[in-house]
Amino acid sequence: MALSKPTFKTNEVTLHLAKIKPYASRCFAEDMAKFGDTVPSIEVEKWFKRYFGSNVNQYEYRKLEANVTQTLQS
Repeated sequence: MALSKPTFKTNEVTLHLAKIKPYASRCFAEDMAKFGDTVPSIEVEKWFKRYFGSNVNQYEYRKLEANVTQTLQS
Protein backbone atom coordinates (compact mmCIF):
# COMPACT_ATOMS: atom_id res chain seq x y z
CA MET A 1 0.00 0.00 0.00
CA ALA A 2 1.47 3.34 -1.07
CA LEU A 3 1.57 6.21 1.35
CA SER A 4 -0.74 9.09 0.63
CA LYS A 5 0.86 12.39 -0.25
CA PRO A 6 -0.83 15.63 0.78
CA THR A 7 -1.46 18.16 -1.96
CA PHE A 8 -2.92 21.62 -2.29
CA LYS A 9 -5.07 22.87 -5.13
CA THR A 10 -2.84 25.36 -6.91
CA ASN A 11 -5.67 27.86 -7.39
CA GLU A 12 -6.62 27.82 -3.69
CA VAL A 13 -3.04 28.61 -2.63
CA THR A 14 -2.90 31.37 -5.24
CA LEU A 15 -6.14 32.88 -3.94
CA HIS A 16 -4.92 32.67 -0.34
CA LEU A 17 -1.70 34.47 -1.25
CA ALA A 18 -3.62 37.08 -3.26
CA LYS A 19 -5.36 38.21 -0.07
CA ILE A 20 -2.10 38.93 1.75
CA LYS A 21 0.64 39.29 -0.88
CA PRO A 22 -0.67 39.85 -4.44
CA TYR A 23 2.76 39.74 -6.07
CA ALA A 24 3.63 36.51 -4.26
CA SER A 25 0.40 35.07 -5.60
CA ARG A 26 1.45 35.70 -9.18
CA CYS A 27 4.95 34.32 -8.58
CA PHE A 28 3.52 31.18 -6.97
CA ALA A 29 1.15 30.58 -9.88
CA GLU A 30 3.98 30.92 -12.40
CA ASP A 31 6.37 28.70 -10.42
CA MET A 32 3.80 25.96 -9.81
CA ALA A 33 2.30 25.86 -13.32
CA LYS A 34 4.35 22.72 -14.06
CA PHE A 35 2.35 20.78 -11.46
CA GLY A 36 -1.07 21.56 -12.93
CA ASP A 37 -4.19 21.72 -10.78
CA THR A 38 -2.62 20.24 -7.65
CA VAL A 39 0.81 20.70 -6.14
CA PRO A 40 2.45 18.51 -3.49
CA SER A 41 2.48 20.12 -0.05
CA ILE A 42 6.22 19.60 0.20
CA GLU A 43 6.73 21.70 -2.94
CA VAL A 44 4.52 24.45 -1.52
CA GLU A 45 6.51 24.46 1.71
CA LYS A 46 9.80 24.61 -0.23
CA TRP A 47 8.45 27.53 -2.28
CA PHE A 48 7.47 29.42 0.87
CA LYS A 49 10.99 28.90 2.26
CA ARG A 50 12.54 30.25 -0.94
CA TYR A 51 10.16 33.16 -1.42
CA PHE A 52 9.68 34.52 2.10
CA GLY A 53 12.43 35.53 4.49
CA SER A 54 13.47 33.15 7.23
CA ASN A 55 11.61 35.16 9.84
CA VAL A 56 8.19 34.77 8.16
CA ASN A 57 8.19 31.69 5.91
CA GLN A 58 7.02 29.20 8.55
CA TYR A 59 4.43 31.63 9.88
CA GLU A 60 2.97 32.19 6.41
CA TYR A 61 3.04 28.48 5.57
CA ARG A 62 1.26 27.58 8.82
CA LYS A 63 -1.41 30.20 8.06
CA LEU A 64 -1.84 28.57 4.66
CA GLU A 65 -2.21 25.13 6.24
CA ALA A 66 -4.83 26.50 8.62
CA ASN A 67 -6.87 28.23 5.91
CA VAL A 68 -6.53 26.06 2.79
CA THR A 69 -7.65 22.44 2.60
CA GLN A 70 -5.15 19.77 1.66
CA THR A 71 -6.13 16.54 -0.03
CA LEU A 72 -4.44 13.14 0.09
CA GLN A 73 -3.40 11.42 -3.11
CA SER A 74 -1.76 8.04 -3.35
